[in-house]
Amino acid sequence: MVWLPASLNRGKPTPSGSATPSKVPFVIGAGLPRTGTLSFKTALDRLGYKTIHAAEFFDGHLSIDPFYELARKERAAGEKDPELAKSVVQYVIDQGYTATADFPNDFLYQEYLELVPDAKVILTVRKKPGDWRRSVMETIGQITFPFSKAPFSFSPFFRGFVNDGDPWCWERMGGIAELGEMTGPESIAAPEFELKMEAAYEHYVETVKATVPAEKLLVFHPSDGYEPFCRFLEISDSDCPNEDFPYVNDKDEALAFINTFTRLTQVFWPAVGLTALLLGVLYRKATSGRKAGKKAKKN
Repeated sequence: MVWLPASLNRGKPTPSGSATPSKVPFVIGAGLPRTGTLSFKTALDRLGYKTIHAAEFFDGHLSIDPFYELARKERAAGEKDPELAKSVVQYVIDQGYTATADFPNDFLYQEYLELVPDAKVILTVRKKPGDWRRSVMETIGQITFPFSKAPFSFSPFFRGFVNDGDPWCWERMGGIAELGEMTGPESIAAPEFELKMEAAYEHYVETVKATVPAEKLLVFHPSDGYEPFCRFLEISDSDCPNEDFPYVNDKDEALAFINTFTRLTQVFWPAVGLTALLLGVLYRKATSGRKAGKKAKKN
């Protein structure tokens, strides 16, 4: 069990007036991206957890380098590196997180269970594999394309995602390396990729169910609401939020995010060219002005 901070705990006040921290289980979010993971994180945070999500890396709250190192080494070796994976998990725990969600921690659920044996695993899912596949293809499945282009390709963060992080996810998910090497929107729309994506999703979900003890696992869809969520985490009815389960990062929000990155790649080189042209014009004006000044002095 883990201790929640006193400011967030659900314990009763002590005689001195200070709160007694409540023991709650460490929560391992094993759900794949686009299964409501940001809604899942939002719900956990409302309950007092400190939840790590992929957004933490984009916001710069946590370095993703240990995960990229793990991805590079496992891909080079062609097999899992349990000890290195557990060191990455320990790195996250040492930052004070009490729950995980989304990429890349979802693929390390087994390592988390080894290091935190009394943790509980929540597997967020879609109703059908095809629903998940369509959501990915229409949103985050396209994110590697702008990330592989300037100006993002100049950044170690985005370059590491394209070259190591994304392919590693597909390999960890279902051993399907080629899904992490898609080169354009047309490739993810190919029928063979659609079938492989759905098969990879089903393989991953069934693997989680088969490897996590039943008493430690909750298969959860956000539409199920807070009730089974709270019951699984042993949160009392009085402490369970009496509201709808959060609905965050829908398709339109995800598309807006991706379209912003795509537009930046489209305007980057024209902007560089225009800037160079303007600088050239200013330079010529400045040098011609100096030459004219020198001639005037001579005369």
